Amino acid sequence: MPKIDCNKLQDQLWKDGILLNRGTIMGMCAALNTDKNMMFSGVPGTAKTSTAKSIAKALFDGTEKNKYNAKFHRITAAPGITRQEFFGDWNYHKQFLEIQAGCSNNVCNSEDIIDSVYREENFIPG
Repeated sequence: MPKIDCNKLQDQLWKDGILLNRGTIMGMCAALNTDKNMMFSGVPGTAKTSTAKSIAKALFDGTEKNKYNAKFHRITAAPGITRQEFFGDWNYHKQFLEIQAGCSNNVCNSEDIIDSVYREENFIPG
């Protein structure tokens, strides 16, 4: 993830009409620069999606039309949605079968097994 200058983030937010205080912007900037996630919540119409789009524009320059949309994902949460449905989860059955296949000769190296089962192909996105 690219790092961002906090002043650049503030300029983009304000340019897009998102008038947040400096402390909030600094917190978002810190999260972005340390590869942490942010979650916006609130009632409809409070600029959550607009804020996220503005952050994506600041991160990816927004110079090409919709360039930042390749990195922007909007998720609508609802009561009852599970962590797995929201974020995704590992395909435990497939991982278990891979572990069994890898250990079929009673020769199991834990590092090799961990590397083999925690691959993108074994992740089910939310």
